Amino acid sequence: MKITDDQDFHYLKNKLNNPNIFIFLKNLSFEIRHSTFLAWLFDAEASHGKGTLFLELFFDSIGEEKPPDDEKFEIKREQLNIDILIISKTRVIVIENKLEAKDSEGQLKNYREKIEKKFLGLKIIFIYW
Repeated sequence: MKITDDQDFHYLKNKLNNPNIFIFLKNLSFEIRHSTFLAWLFDAEASHGKGTLFLELFFDSIGEEKPPDDEKFEIKREQLNIDILIISKTRVIVIENKLEAKDSEGQLKNYREKIEKKFLGLKIIFIYW
């Protein structure tokens, strides 16, 4: 049998070609750590040194147009009990990051009401991961 016919070989090859830092760190089910890491990536001033690169890639992935260079974003964690808030003068992106936890009753409705009240007049985008 050739190695390329082996199922284990294909499984490992696929895993190595699609790395996931949370798998490597054995950190798959810790929602707070995921959210903290994502917020760090989205923060243009963070120590990763990539500026707005990750935020721009995120915008592209959700079908939102790339922010202009002068649009500044504030990245908040656990504000109003929401996992990640991305706030500018024109828009707010609300990210509810779910891994294994279940929604509490009315959770998303309550988040929507809080955000729409607090950020009246801004474009609001809700993301449920």
